[in-house]
Amino acid sequence: INCSGKIVSSYINKNGYFALVMTEDGYKNQIAVYDNNGNVFYKWHSAENYVTSVAVSPDNKSMAASTIGFTENGFDSGVMIFDFAQSSPYAGQHQSDNLIMDIEYVAKDKIVAIGDKATTFYKTNGNKINDINYADKNLITFDVTDTDKTVLCFARDDSAMSNCDIYSYGSNGKLNGEFAIEGRILSISTCDNKLLVAKDGQFDLLTDKCKRVRNTALVRDLENSVLFNGGKYAFVISGNLAQVIKIN
Repeated sequence: INCSGKIVSSYINKNGYFALVMTEDGYKNQIAVYDNNGNVFYKWHSAENYVTSVAVSPDNKSMAASTIGFTENGFDSGVMIFDFAQSSPYAGQHQSDNLIMDIEYVAKDKIVAIGDKATTFYKTNGNKINDINYADKNLITFDVTDTDKTVLCFARDDSAMSNCDIYSYGSNGKLNGEFAIEGRILSISTCDNKLLVAKDGQFDLLTDKCKRVRNTALVRDLENSVLFNGGKYAFVISGNLAQVIKIN
C-alpha cells in the first residue's frame, strides 16, 4: 500500500480487513479502510480532531475511532462510530481528562475504549455500558484478547519494582477475574484463552479469567513477548536475543 501521508496507527481484524490512520494536508488525519485484497473502500477525513486509534468491526460493516482535541483548559477525547454505508459517524461520545489510547470491538455490537485514567465500554449505538475508573492505580499495560476479554495491568505504586495487579473484564465490563503479581510486569500477551505475563526472570501463564496455569523460571529477563499457536509458543525478546519458547 502506497500512502500519501505518514501512517500514524493501523488495525487489522480477524477477516483481514484493515484500516490506516494517516496524516493529510488540510486535515488533522485521514482514515482509510481496506478489504482483505488490499482495496480501499472507505475513507474519512478528520478536520477538527486528531485520530488516536481505529478498529474495524468483526462483520466488516463498521468501524470505531478514538480522537483527541485540544481546548483552552486541556484536551477532550472522543469516540466515534461509523457505518460504512454512511459518509459520517452516526454515534459518538466525549470524555474529558481521559486520554483514550486504544479502541477495540469486544463483540459485534460492543466496543471498549481504553484510556489513561478510565476504561469505558459502549454499545455500538453510542450508549455507555460500564465505566472502570482507575482511581489511584497506575495503568502500565493492557490487551484485548481474541476471546473478547479486556485485560488491564496496574502497578500498586510508582516505584520501579512495584507489585502489580491484573484484572480481566468481559464484553459488558464485568470483572471476570484478577491476579496479583509480585514484582513489576514487563509485558503481557494473549492468545486462545491464555495470558502470558512476563516479569524479571520468570513468566506466569494464566487463563483469560486470571487463573494461573503455570509459573516458569527464565534464564534471561523478557522485554517483550507474543503468544501464538494456541498459546503453545511465545516469541520473546531479551536484550539482543530473540527466540521462540515452548510454553507447554
